[in-house]
Amino acid sequence: MIIYKYPLEFSFTVIPLPSDARILSAALQNGVPHVWVLLDPDAPLRDVLFHAIPTGRFLLTDPGDFIDTIHTPSGLIFHVFIIRP
Repeated sequence: MIIYKYPLEFSFTVIPLPSDARILSAALQNGVPHVWVLLDPDAPLRDVLFHAIPTGRFLLTDPGDFIDTIHTPSGLIFHVFIIRP
């Protein structure tokens, strides 16, 4: 097992991850949003969708499982969700 970090967009991001990957957190690092994941680097991968939603955005569907909240230096706040296949 190893912990990797992946950059996120402030919208949708697709990241290939093992099916048993454990999402640890999401935060800004040097002004860039990232997600940290505990995973087996030898396990088969599948695409996983992350969605960063700003506070106040109306949602038409279930956003998925909540991961973390990211506060930006400009004062915007995004809530990160994962949508597993």
